[in-house]
Amino acid sequence: MFHLKEKLKAVLDIDLSGASRLKRNAVRSLQIFYASVRDLSDGQISLQAMSLVYTTLITLVPLLAISFSVLKGFGVHNQIEPMLLGMLEGLGPEKSREVAEKVIGFVDNIEVGVLGVLGLGFLIYAVIGLMQKIESAFNHIWRVAEDRTFAQRFSDYLSVLLMGPLLIFLSAGFTTTVRNAEFFAFMEKYESLSFISDIWLFFLPWIVMAAGFTFFYIYMPNTKVRISAAFAGGMVAALLWKVMGFLFSSFIAGSANYVAIYAAFATLIILMIWLYASWLVILIGANISFYVQYPRYLRISREPLSLPPYIRMMVGLSIVSLITKSHLRNEHNWSIDTLSRELNVPILAVQRIIAVLEQGGVLISNVSKHNESAVYFPAIAVDRTPLQFVIDILEHGDAQGWLHHTGMRFPAEARSLMEEMTKAREQAVTKKTIAEAFAD
Repeated sequence: MFHLKEKLKAVLDIDLSGASRLKRNAVRSLQIFYASVRDLSDGQISLQAMSLVYTTLITLVPLLAISFSVLKGFGVHNQIEPMLLGMLEGLGPEKSREVAEKVIGFVDNIEVGVLGVLGLGFLIYAVIGLMQKIESAFNHIWRVAEDRTFAQRFSDYLSVLLMGPLLIFLSAGFTTTVRNAEFFAFMEKYESLSFISDIWLFFLPWIVMAAGFTFFYIYMPNTKVRISAAFAGGMVAALLWKVMGFLFSSFIAGSANYVAIYAAFATLIILMIWLYASWLVILIGANISFYVQYPRYLRISREPLSLPPYIRMMVGLSIVSLITKSHLRNEHNWSIDTLSRELNVPILAVQRIIAVLEQGGVLISNVSKHNESAVYFPAIAVDRTPLQFVIDILEHGDAQGWLHHTGMRFPAEARSLMEEMTKAREQAVTKKTIAEAFAD
């Protein structure tokens, strides 16, 4: 097992420069597979999926109530039950219908007029809480440190809640229309052409589901996601969903052991297992999308990131250097993503150091258009501010929880040596401004 793990890990070090496109795609797929298995083994994605199961159970009825209201506005509210049955298909025909009927019954009992303003507000708050939980899980996968602001959450989440049910209805209608098309009816009359119809009708739901996952992967993380990367993750997630549904309905949902052990709670237990497996598949697809977009992170595990003082100082000075040069030359602006690519440093590390520099008043951010990545500029006069100011911020910024030296007793020799080192560095550095230090 150890040798197999080492061999798989060696795949990450394969040089793809000069390789054919076929070989490059094959090796890259294997690298993404290894990285995804590695990330699953550390347990973080599994914990995120477990957390979403609890939140989904609490907010499922309010979410469907809002979806029902939206579909009712378009006169297609009768589609909510087929939609729910499709989501629960892995439970098997009997249990999926049982759960769907109970949930629909709960939704029908929700009357906005009876709830009042306070009840309606709680309903929307519960759904937004679910959306926030989903965003946090996706941000963890995409290594994004900051969630959306409150204003962005309110507008963006409500957009998803309004558009999501409509898109589900349109996709279901498109699938039904294609299946009933005369072209497929014509092909099914001939045995030589019927297999083409069967293949297409097998792939059509997969592609439609992959398109839904793609929309989800693009919109939910608080970062820019390329359509190609999201679609790659969506295709894998849709395939895993189909396979999981078949295995689940065959070996778990139909098992008599759960009924014998849990009795009346069997359906609830099976539903929770299904929700966990569903969220796990969705998060695996998001993880694959991340690696497709950022293959340079394939070698970096998701273990807690620790920045040694030397690396923190080097990355911080490099960030200030790049932003200062671009500012003086009036060239392109730097975002967290472009800084991460230029320095080949994990996004999370760049975010942490950028936050320290912002809090210290060294940098300032600006967003020119809605949903665009923030770009950074000097917040100080670089031609008059000494470089020592930046060094002090990088050394002492974000010091919450640090151990302070107040009251500690150090030998005179150690204190004298430290003061001498600090003074020597200040004499060499304070003569230069930020602009002078990073001038070509």
